[in-house]
Amino acid sequence: MKAKRTLPLTVVLILGCMVTTGAHAMGDGSRFFSKFDKNDNGEIELDEVYAKKEATFNRLDKNSNGLLEPDELEPKRQRIQERFAGMDIHANLDLDEDGVVSLEEYQSSKNIIDLADTDGSDSVDKAEFKTFIKSRNSR
Repeated sequence: MKAKRTLPLTVVLILGCMVTTGAHAMGDGSRFFSKFDKNDNGEIELDEVYAKKEATFNRLDKNSNGLLEPDELEPKRQRIQERFAGMDIHANLDLDEDGVVSLEEYQSSKNIIDLADTDGSDSVDKAEFKTFIKSRNSR
């Protein structure tokens, strides 16, 4: 089996936003943080991450069949492809390799809490998020 080039989905989506809006527009990440922190408690919690991922999944699922097919991910793939040449977003998400991505597969991909929670609280506060964004901007 051919080895896949993997990159956590959240990093792909965050960096995809940075590619399309420009890293400088991302600033310190405050605006982006507020998109995740729906209850405005100053932390991104797992239920907020799952809600955001489900909304994104549903937006991408153009035919509303509960599965993301390669053509549904194509617009996002084209925008991110320039930054991550050779990476196949669909293959990275299609864990059972059946040719489609289910909501369960999409939800099981790494998320912002997996990547930026440095204190083990199972949530990401604004300082952790800013540190994460700063580390990604400096690459």
